[in-house]
Amino acid sequence: MTLNGQHIVSDVIVLCGGRNVFAELPQLVPQLSTESVVAANPQVMLSAREDADSGPVLKRGVNDAAFTGWLRYTSLEAVRRNWLYTLPGDLIARQGPRIVDGARGVCAALDEVRAERRARP
Repeated sequence: MTLNGQHIVSDVIVLCGGRNVFAELPQLVPQLSTESVVAANPQVMLSAREDADSGPVLKRGVNDAAFTGWLRYTSLEAVRRNWLYTLPGDLIARQGPRIVDGARGVCAALDEVRAERRARP
């Protein structure tokens, strides 16, 4: 599943200088085939997580269960470069004051990717 361009998360991605590769899909929350994700080859994959622990807002890495199914698709740039990030769902997917913290997390992820891209083309 993903989100189209009408969802507030897509607004956050754009605010942070990114682009939702599935923004043009008609459904707000479309279900995707694996082939469509591989064809889109996202540079970054973001996922909301359910925990609201006191740990970092932004977590990076292939060890998160949200990405387990994608790790075999090493042709995906996000997988190959470990540009896989999770944020607490309460911070990113709800319209309210907490989305500011979620937006900071998304911007931090995209800034990290941009910095790594400049460091190693």
